[in-house]
Amino acid sequence: MKKRLRHQVLVQGAAAGRRPCSIGHLSATASAVLASAVPAEAHEVLGFTGFASLVVHPLVEIELLLCLLALALVVGAGGRIALGPVVLAAATFGTAVGVALQPSAMLVPGLWRLPLMVAVMLGALVAAGCRSGSGTAVVAALAAGTMVGLGLVRERPGLIGALEVTAGAVIAIGAVVLALGLPLALLRRRHGTLAMQIAAAWIVAIGLLGLVAPR
Repeated sequence: MKKRLRHQVLVQGAAAGRRPCSIGHLSATASAVLASAVPAEAHEVLGFTGFASLVVHPLVEIELLLCLLALALVVGAGGRIALGPVVLAAATFGTAVGVALQPSAMLVPGLWRLPLMVAVMLGALVAAGCRSGSGTAVVAALAAGTMVGLGLVRERPGLIGALEVTAGAVIAIGAVVLALGLPLALLRRRHGTLAMQIAAAWIVAIGLLGLVAPR
């Protein structure tokens, strides 16, 4: 993300060098860079563009995907299918918060570490064999949703763009929870949590490797 922003600044600066410079022009250039930084490039994922890319993005970016997988394991470890709607509602709220904070959060150094930290914490909870109740699942959904909201950028400015990003993120989160979390909750009743604990341990290991790896 930082490289894309730096590239846009350099391109704008080079263009500015070929025209008469003024305070008004510099202000307009800076506003254009801040408004268009990253979003134009970040919304092509595996050939998908527009709204479809917002849905696919959390499913292919490793940091966000680990968060969603950890959330699904938390839901599965709870063993309660009825938590599905509650988890999706909490994830929607968390995503909206993340989307609202995303423009300013982009300036925070090391922001990419946050999703990994959340994935490690949620994974460690499941790996330790802690049975998650409704409160734990809601907190996990809020955290994972916020991370996805922070990790996506708006296709369009304003409220419409924010709603579009939120909708795409919620679809991605819902797909993972419905396809993985709820079936795991059913399996837990018959086969226990050993397989989920092993999977969670892998998520913790991958997350920790990501945190210590140079970036």
